Amino acid sequence: MNGTSKKDRLMLDLLGAIEQQNDLSQRSMAKQLGVALGLTNSYLKLCIRRGFIKVTTASANQYLYYLTPKGFAEKARLTTDFLSTSFTLFRQAGDWYVELYHQAISQGHRSIVLAGLSDLTELAYLKSLNCEIEVVGVYDPTIELIEYFGLPVWKQSSEVPQNSMVLVTALRGAEEMSDMCREDFGVDRVMVPSFVTGLSFRQEDEVVINEKS
Repeated sequence: MNGTSKKDRLMLDLLGAIEQQNDLSQRSMAKQLGVALGLTNSYLKLCIRRGFIKVTTASANQYLYYLTPKGFAEKARLTTDFLSTSFTLFRQAGDWYVELYHQAISQGHRSIVLAGLSDLTELAYLKSLNCEIEVVGVYDPTIELIEYFGLPVWKQSSEVPQNSMVLVTALRGAEEMSDMCREDFGVDRVMVPSFVTGLSFRQEDEVVINEKS
């Protein structure tokens, strides 16, 4: 899947962090970005070389970082690219869910449980309304909700109707949710969209498209 590279996404995160707070230490930046200190240092140096960031000395052991006009322009470009990628991802995800619904229907299944609560859950539910299939509930052991879109939210696998297919709609931790569902419900009952193996995350609900090696 084409899209925003991990390098560009990290660059965008770094520029955004500096725009919000110019007295961050490199260690604080690394923690906020969810990457190693050495990688943060490398990207800072790259941004300085490219003229995106300027640095001044506040004290003997503290530096202040500022976005230059060139840095603001680069952040705007990267933001536009990321949003375009995100919209493309969700549009494609909707098409994949419809395809999986048609696959389930062709096998004689009409009842679906959505596994994992995320933005994809809403998308999958809305797509189901145009298919001859019924979403009967959501399965997610990690959340406290008892209802979503008027649907029951189950935290125990034993609560999930045995005659329902299970469709993974998790974003963060999608592969872990897929593995758990296969173990709880059996491989034959679980449908996993192929695109979830192309997603990774550094911060809560931030989508990063993995580059193909």
